[in-house]
Amino acid sequence: MKEIKELTGLYSLTKTIGLELKPVGKTQQLIESKKLIEQDDQRAEDYKIVKDIIDRYHKDFIDKCLNSVEIKKEDLEEYVSLAENSNRNTKDFDEVKTKMRNQITEAFKKNHLFTGLFKKNLIKDYLPDFVSEEEKNVVNKFSKFTTYFDAFNNNRKNLYSGDAKSGTIAYRLIHENLPMFLDNIASFNKISETRVNEYFSSIEAEFTDTLNGKHLADLFQIDYFNNTLTQKKIDNYNYIVGAVNKAVNLYKQQHKNIRIPLLKKIHKMILSDRVTPSWLPERFESDEEMLTAIKATYESLKEVLVGDDDDSLRNLLLNIDNFDLEHIYIAKDSGLTSISQQIFGYYDTYTLAIKDQLQRKNPATKKQRENPNLYDERIDKLYKKEGSFSIAYLNRLVDTKEHITINEYYRLLGSYCREGGKSNDDFFKQIDGAYSAISYLFSAEHGEIAQSDSDTAVVQKLLEAYKGLQRFIKPLLGHGDEADKDNEFDVKLRKVWDELNIITPLYDKVRNWLSRKIYNPEKIKLYFENNGKLLSGWSDSQTEYDNGTQYGGYIFRKKNEIGEYDFYLGISADAKLFRRDKTICYEDGMYERLDYYNLKPNTLLGNSYIGNYGEDSNAVLSAFNDAVTKLHLEKKLVPKDNEKVPTYLKRLKQDYANFYQILMNDNNVVDAYKSMKQHILATLASLIRVPAAIELTTQTNLDIDKLIDEIINLPSESFGYFPVATAAIEEANNREKKPLFLFKMSNKDLSYAEKFSKGDRKSRGTENLHTMYLKALLGMTQNVFSIGSGMVFFRHNTEGLAETTARHKANEFIANKNKLNDKKKSIFDYEIVKNKRFTVDKYLFHLSLKLNYTQPNKFDINSKVREIIRNGGIKHIIGIDRGERNLIYLSLIDMEGNIVMQKSLNILKDDHNAKGTDYKGLLTEREGENKEARRNWKKIANIKDLKRGYLSQVVHIISKMMVEYNAIVVLEDLNPGFIRGRQKIERNVYEQFERMLIDKLNFYVDKHKDANETGGLLHALQLTSES
Repeated sequence: MKEIKELTGLYSLTKTIGLELKPVGKTQQLIESKKLIEQDDQRAEDYKIVKDIIDRYHKDFIDKCLNSVEIKKEDLEEYVSLAENSNRNTKDFDEVKTKMRNQITEAFKKNHLFTGLFKKNLIKDYLPDFVSEEEKNVVNKFSKFTTYFDAFNNNRKNLYSGDAKSGTIAYRLIHENLPMFLDNIASFNKISETRVNEYFSSIEAEFTDTLNGKHLADLFQIDYFNNTLTQKKIDNYNYIVGAVNKAVNLYKQQHKNIRIPLLKKIHKMILSDRVTPSWLPERFESDEEMLTAIKATYESLKEVLVGDDDDSLRNLLLNIDNFDLEHIYIAKDSGLTSISQQIFGYYDTYTLAIKDQLQRKNPATKKQRENPNLYDERIDKLYKKEGSFSIAYLNRLVDTKEHITINEYYRLLGSYCREGGKSNDDFFKQIDGAYSAISYLFSAEHGEIAQSDSDTAVVQKLLEAYKGLQRFIKPLLGHGDEADKDNEFDVKLRKVWDELNIITPLYDKVRNWLSRKIYNPEKIKLYFENNGKLLSGWSDSQTEYDNGTQYGGYIFRKKNEIGEYDFYLGISADAKLFRRDKTICYEDGMYERLDYYNLKPNTLLGNSYIGNYGEDSNAVLSAFNDAVTKLHLEKKLVPKDNEKVPTYLKRLKQDYANFYQILMNDNNVVDAYKSMKQHILATLASLIRVPAAIELTTQTNLDIDKLIDEIINLPSESFGYFPVATAAIEEANNREKKPLFLFKMSNKDLSYAEKFSKGDRKSRGTENLHTMYLKALLGMTQNVFSIGSGMVFFRHNTEGLAETTARHKANEFIANKNKLNDKKKSIFDYEIVKNKRFTVDKYLFHLSLKLNYTQPNKFDINSKVREIIRNGGIKHIIGIDRGERNLIYLSLIDMEGNIVMQKSLNILKDDHNAKGTDYKGLLTEREGENKEARRNWKKIANIKDLKRGYLSQVVHIISKMMVEYNAIVVLEDLNPGFIRGRQKIERNVYEQFERMLIDKLNFYVDKHKDANETGGLLHALQLTSES
């Protein structure tokens, strides 16, 4: 390849277009009379019930599989030896954990039910035998709608992954529970050395059935871990842990000055840990429901946080010095940098001190002294190896005369302030004060809380205080794998942490309730009396058996007022509507039905051939062979063994053109050739559903080899239309049994004709790319776009929104938001309604398309680009810089390094506004509003559409330049940490920009070019691999 413009038609990819559907004829009346919306509303509710049943089945399946798991003893022992070694080899430690995870996941895969667990078998076969009769009725409703659960099943499948990912079964057992189990072994050994052991016999007597003949000490051996893999066994283990802890606490009450560690309860199995308190629903439906949850949370946490006993969080922090600070660890994450910021005013004080210590212990080699970057990399690697650092170690690294220690910082309970003489309320006072401030909402009548800034503020203040406390104590958890942690402190802290964790879902649910949008964007999927595979395909099987339309979907077109086509979607449970009828002649204004046909070109020269292709081929080759012999021509003109007719004819024409003409005058050759050609043309003429084949029948001047080549190259998918009598459409739409639900497809472009005819629109702009895809798919002879599956959704109007939403009356001035626009106000002769689309019921249609469907799914673009670069086809480089001063800054240079163009893309100009739009200013302003809204839990303005509009224009500019200047794009390599840090500033659009640019260049269409030009709709450039 030599130029960028050669990068077309390389690989296939899928896009989904979205359209609105407008009911036609009696469709809406049918939907209402048959209560189809109510049926699918109920199905959406039943879906939630069945999801819970599926989770119960998964829990049962997990238990049964794990009951038979026996992690190898040698792996457990290797884990112990590495876990207890603070200088362990990280790679070896990871490998033994991987081996144990794999043993767990293998137990699932060996079960014969596993593969069906994420398919239709789950609904059709597994669940009916698992549930009660009452629940079976709900499950059976989905026997024909199993695809409803595809996304949910994929999510559940992730639970069984063997990867080291949080949220999987194997990770829960090996990475979370096993370290705690090992800690308990060490703690139990210490407990056993005290007189608490006098309680052991009574514990064993109380839990005889649970212990099943074992002694307490047997539970605290590493091989007993295999008895804690299922939820029931976890519960049994935790009962024993609770009993031992109770004994420890009783003993400590009598011996106040003795320190004895407690045991940790290990985590519940995945899915069993999802049980939430009854007062915390999936989402709030009223202020009262929210306030009940807040009150219940406060009451349930009161003893845990500020109770009088030593185990309350407040007392634990006040007495932190009584524990072993050498073995209380601070995790090396944002928690450490936060402590550093609070104590010193700098986020990296501890980080720099640790690296300095590492440099002293690990001096640079000669090579590293010559290349300091190598030494910095070495120190960074050593730093990254550590997951946490002890409080005592961190205290020794810094000047504790000028600044408080970390343990002092925690003893102050969050009240520390660097400014001398000042202090904040500690977190416990903040919580109590905020709860007192909110109490009036529990007792007095109040309006809608979300509409009152003061009411929202007091609710937010309480929950922010709880979240602040969570963030404050989280660093003390360390990373969990420390070999020598202070188990007594760790047990107490983790117990509090687990209780306090209820704040996270509560916080999210309260914030979502109080900052909820005024409209409801949720939609339900509709099935129109069909099964779950509705619109999964469009092929109509019109064989001798006439199987009809298998997935309930029909597509029509009809000419509109200005002579263009409107497109319609029909849905019916009748699979044999509207067959092709030669007696119906097309007239303007009639519907035409799409006839989608999957063609297998090779069968045209086999089973579908009119005649016998083998006999015709032999006759032609024999005739040529006889003619060569009769005319005493050279033997090389004779057909070779197994040579096909097209290959032979091409060889003759290419190498022996003069002899070819002589042979073609032989009477026997003429007869055989003519017979075969007639059969080929007759075969093509029989393909009335393939317009390209019918067109070939007119090419009577083509030779047989050319005709056969054309046949082989016929598109594998064919789109044609045939007329349907208007009366047939109306009859199907009016009948009661298996009616036709008919909808008109609509968007801004497709509605032009109707609005133009009414005088509502005078001009049309460039069509949306998705409209162009749709029209090419349904209205052109092409082999680029293939039709995929479809889905129809219904979105209820948001109740009361039509009466309360903002409205700009017709013929009233509206201020222009673009400050650069000379026109400061605009006026419209129609009413503008905010969120208008949510004030009415909507039917929505999603249709997937496969672009370049004849091409492979993947293609190595990079190798071709490198080839173009080697061949000198790249003439320029576009450099993209992203930062604080400029949203995006662009530099175009030639291959000699000369600057051709430089420009900031903060302000974008267009045909409608010569001065442009200041997107940086708009985004900055919107960002400030949103920050304030988040701070006060107000409704957040939508910055997403503003970002997308800006990026869409930027991507268009860059894509156009790439083609115009034969250029490649170079982006700065931003590390993930930098990107994450910048995401706090919403106008920084780094990742979104890259993703949109890649998506655009996957299939770059210049909308202003002819469809058949390079870069046009049917020859899109593919300048990046699919993301």
